[in-house]
Amino acid sequence: MRFTLLLVLAVLSMSVTPQSFAGCEECTKNFHSCMGKAKGTASEVQACQSKEEEIQEAQLNVSYQRALKRLTPERQKELRDVQRRWIAYRLAASRYYVDTGLSGYKISSSDHHLQLTVERITELDQIDY
Repeated sequence: MRFTLLLVLAVLSMSVTPQSFAGCEECTKNFHSCMGKAKGTASEVQACQSKEEEIQEAQLNVSYQRALKRLTPERQKELRDVQRRWIAYRLAASRYYVDTGLSGYKISSSDHHLQLTVERITELDQIDY
C-alpha cells in the first residue's frame, strides 16, 4: 500500500520536459519555441500541442489533396479508403490514452497523435504515381 502511494505521488509529481518532444523534426519552429517556454507545465504543453495539431492537420489535408491529384481515379479510390482507415486508427489510438483522464496521459496521447500526423504527411508527400 505504501509503495503504491509513493509510486502514484512520484508519477503525479513528474513534469513533461520539452526534450520528450525533440523527435518531431517536422514540427514548426513555433512549436519547439512554445514547448521550451512551457517548461513542463501541463496546461502550457497541451496548448502548444493543440496549436501544432491544428497546423499539422491543415498540412495533412494539403498533402492528401496533392496526393490525390497525382493518382489515377482507381488509385484515388484506394487512397481515400486507406486515408479513412488511417484517420480511424489515429483517433482510436489517441482516445485509448486520453480516457484515463490524467494530464500526463493526455500529453502523451497528443504527442502520439502529432507524431502519427507528421509521419502521414511525409508518406502522402512521397506518393508520385
